[in-house]
Amino acid sequence: MPKSSTMASKDLIDLRSDEGQKLLEDAKTGCDGACQQTLLALFSKQATNFTCGIASCAMILCANAVNQQKLDVDTDKSKLPYTEGMMFSLPQTLAAINFDQLRSGGGLTLDQLGELFVSHGCRIKLRHASDSTVDEFRADATSAIKHTDSTVGVVINYKQDVLGQGVPYGHISPLAGYHASTDHLLILDTWPETEECWAKVDDIFISMNTTDYTCGKKRGYIVVNF
Repeated sequence: MPKSSTMASKDLIDLRSDEGQKLLEDAKTGCDGACQQTLLALFSKQATNFTCGIASCAMILCANAVNQQKLDVDTDKSKLPYTEGMMFSLPQTLAAINFDQLRSGGGLTLDQLGELFVSHGCRIKLRHASDSTVDEFRADATSAIKHTDSTVGVVINYKQDVLGQGVPYGHISPLAGYHASTDHLLILDTWPETEECWAKVDDIFISMNTTDYTCGKKRGYIVVNF
């Protein structure tokens, strides 16, 4: 995994830094937040420039399935029920996604990602930032992450440069942790050139409250229930 030089905001904390690891330990132990450790263990970068949504969906689906089936993610990688590559051949994905449009549009919109989760049998709460508030987002995200068995997940659609990551792309990634006293969420950033990081809830909401010009709507988030 290449070391990023695009962590431009002083308020972003690289997960691999000493400070990032301290926040993670606090969240893992539950002493100052919560962490979905199975999702964290399953994390991988997206394989193509346009599959951040597909990769994020696969990880959310897989984390829940791994916990339900009690698989060991360290020894049973070959038995994982969902991977990014596998998603392209699943009938639920094919029913929801037009891959020609996916490629030409540069990836999924928030609404298209919601349709993908629904096609896979999930119940969702989808909020465009224009129809939400930072307090609602914080409450929804932290409530989801407290389900450490990954029976509830949360995915964000945001603008990377607005968050301070230095690359001018709309992006989708799952959240895996919350550190309560600092009000930071852990973004499992799927983009290959930027790093997984902790970011302030307020800053994430600002980066979601940006327009996706492929659909003319604000970005936002999805809470996924199984």
